[in-house]
Amino acid sequence: ITPSDLPLADKLPDKFRETATEQDWSYYKSLIKRIAKVFIEHDRADVSEEMITADVEAQIEFEKELYK
Repeated sequence: ITPSDLPLADKLPDKFRETATEQDWSYYKSLIKRIAKVFIEHDRADVSEEMITADVEAQIEFEKELYK
């Protein structure tokens, strides 16, 4: 068994976090929201748009802090 790359690693390399513009982060936020909605729909979970937005924004802020 060999180590594998993270999903979407080719779409979002570590360098992204160093050079990303606000527009890049906006695109990333949209991507994460779409992925979350697929999981929510699949699980038939009761999650509001506001909850998704708040969680995605918190995740992105956390990632930004990790890579400082």
